[in-house]
Amino acid sequence: MEKVPFYKKKWFVGTKVQRDLVIYIICMCLLSQLLVISSDLTEENLIIEPYAQYFTVLIQITFYGCIIYGLRLTNCIAGPLSRLKIHMDEVAAGKTDSELHFRKSDYNLDLAESFNAVLRNRVHKNNEDSSS
Repeated sequence: MEKVPFYKKKWFVGTKVQRDLVIYIICMCLLSQLLVISSDLTEENLIIEPYAQYFTVLIQITFYGCIIYGLRLTNCIAGPLSRLKIHMDEVAAGKTDSELHFRKSDYNLDLAESFNAVLRNRVHKNNEDSSS
């Protein structure tokens, strides 16, 4: 396979994973900046005190919510890859009767479908070879 030059690389491939990660990273950057700015605005009394407290608490809750969402997002990416590795090890060991299934909320569902198609083709080919 030929190496693609840097200027011809396709940076956004349009997958849901990439879009969600970009949105997550942007939100975390903005929220961290808002935390710093809100504390500065409160110290300089540029926001009325009760509103400043609500604003700071709201930003902190949203920030921690984004952290929890990030953990869920990485689980939806790493979990299927881990299951794929386990199934590939089983196939390499000669076990061909297990199909790979991902959760509906997981990313790369098409990867499981492709793996199962390869597995079915391999079983079909083995059956043809043994019957010949």
